[in-house]
Amino acid sequence: MDMHIYKPSRERLRAARERLNQRDKTRGTPEERMRHQLEVYLDMKEFQDRVYGYIQALLNAHIEEEE
Repeated sequence: MDMHIYKPSRERLRAARERLNQRDKTRGTPEERMRHQLEVYLDMKEFQDRVYGYIQALLNAHIEEEE
């Protein structure tokens, strides 16, 4: 089964980031915006750590199979 993972271009990512930043500049107090940015960062970091852990487990299982 061929699974294609969508990867947007750099231009699309930059444009989306600019739209989000522009929208977020008008919502809430600076403290609320900063708190929200920190929560998003921590959520993304947790997700990244889980993905890296999963990839590492797959690599370790593959190495054990070869031995």
